[in-house]
Amino acid sequence: MRLRKAIRQMLKQELRTVRNELSRWEHHPGQQFELLKPVFNTVSFTAKRKFSVSPKRIDDLIDRELNRLIKSPWSRFTSFFELTLLNVVAFIFVLASTLQGIMVFITYQETSFKVDLAAISEWFETPEDTSVSSPIAIPKSAVGMTPKPVRYMLPKQVTSSKEMGQALAYHIHRQDSRFVIRYVGDASQFNQVTDEAWKWLDRNEPYLMRIYDGGDGQYMDYGYYVDYELTMKYEITEDQGQRVQKKVKQIVQKIPKNWSDHKKVRYINDYIVRHTAYKLKSEESPYTPYSILFNREGVCEGYALTAYLLLQAADVQVRYISGKADGGGHAWNMVKLKNNWYHLDTTWNDPIPNRPDEVQEDYLLVSDQTLSKDHVWNKENYPQTAKVDYEEL
Repeated sequence: MRLRKAIRQMLKQELRTVRNELSRWEHHPGQQFELLKPVFNTVSFTAKRKFSVSPKRIDDLIDRELNRLIKSPWSRFTSFFELTLLNVVAFIFVLASTLQGIMVFITYQETSFKVDLAAISEWFETPEDTSVSSPIAIPKSAVGMTPKPVRYMLPKQVTSSKEMGQALAYHIHRQDSRFVIRYVGDASQFNQVTDEAWKWLDRNEPYLMRIYDGGDGQYMDYGYYVDYELTMKYEITEDQGQRVQKKVKQIVQKIPKNWSDHKKVRYINDYIVRHTAYKLKSEESPYTPYSILFNREGVCEGYALTAYLLLQAADVQVRYISGKADGGGHAWNMVKLKNNWYHLDTTWNDPIPNRPDEVQEDYLLVSDQTLSKDHVWNKENYPQTAKVDYEEL
């Protein structure tokens, strides 16, 4: 309790120096974030020298108390009052302007003032003057930056956890390093909405979830809406991400269109196994499809994410699974064939030591019963498979 009170008092003291600036940038969360960052750092530095408490606990308390001070009921009231006052002033201005226009019109009518409409039309026409430059249509390719790829459309308004998840997917797919998502709704539900949004992203876009490599999040509660500002890091660069998407498309384009889903799965399993060596220490992060597709090396997460992207591009229903095998963390896939789900573990189909010309199929389209012998996963989170392994008819 003593620590919390001390931190709150230090924050109040530091906030006094930036209170006016915070009000000035009320609708610019990015600027507010820059103002609050030195406040946080100053209090954090002072508290860590003064109290013998873990640094993490101190930073957590500062974050909690800072948010409470920023989104206090009084600040919400004053913001609402200021907004209402501005609206009233604007209404009075419009009303006065309208009345003035009516009076002018009446005066003109009384003096029988006749207007030459043709003259007015001619006066408003743009003169044919070659000295005045016309707007030039600039091609997109000449604007200085190549437009970023888009998989998801950014929701017009974020009001639910799913829409929040879609907004996150939009920005992560573009690999935006900094962005703001505005949530419109009950601010008291904001934490729950964001938690569920990240879970939605993990279920529906495992690749995007795993190229995200941490970052910082800050939110500002304005009473009627919340601005969620994020600074993101990624496992791969933006250029590497685009190369992965291009490579996936090239591989899938070689699959004959009349092939069954079973043949597609076998082809993708064989491609990954033949072109990859299991290796923890690789030139790039071994957990990414970039390392698998371009350096031909990686670990189970890279194998499973690569299979996920290729199968998805080949229009095969696929899931990404996190579980355990041999007592350690492991990742693999599930695919749906003929209304039944089956397991696919491309990592365990790849012989060790690496033999490029050999492809195993012990873990190609197997049932829960078969995989349970050496794999462990939370079955409640994934669909149940067919009772027996897949057999091609």
